[in-house]
Amino acid sequence: MKKIIKRILQVTGILIAILLIVGIGFYIKISSLIKNMNPVKTGEVIEGVYAINDSYVNMFVLKDSNQYITIDAGNNEKTIAEGLKELNINPDNVVAVLLTHTDRDHVGALALFKNAKIFISRPEEQMINGQK
Repeated sequence: MKKIIKRILQVTGILIAILLIVGIGFYIKISSLIKNMNPVKTGEVIEGVYAINDSYVNMFVLKDSNQYITIDAGNNEKTIAEGLKELNINPDNVVAVLLTHTDRDHVGALALFKNAKIFISRPEEQMINGQK
């Protein structure tokens, strides 16, 4: 009996060590990839097109008269709200949000755009409504 328990503990220890090594490797790889990203500073990129720097990603805003369309909704709601304020853009004037996909860094500030119509691809829609 003691031999079985000892063997189970050894195998469990080995599995935990492997998971730890894989986890550390994954963390190092992701950190390296994020460090190499170079988002644009918050401001006007070209006439009528704005970027909001949200840590390692950008959210882009397109202006048409006093209405706006965003491409994605950023990563952090507070950062996006501050960026919109810096650009003198009222989130209530955003009429559409075009989501490229539904990863957290693209939908994080979606709640800011209460008046916007949300556009998303059919395959992504299936992922968020539970069909896929």
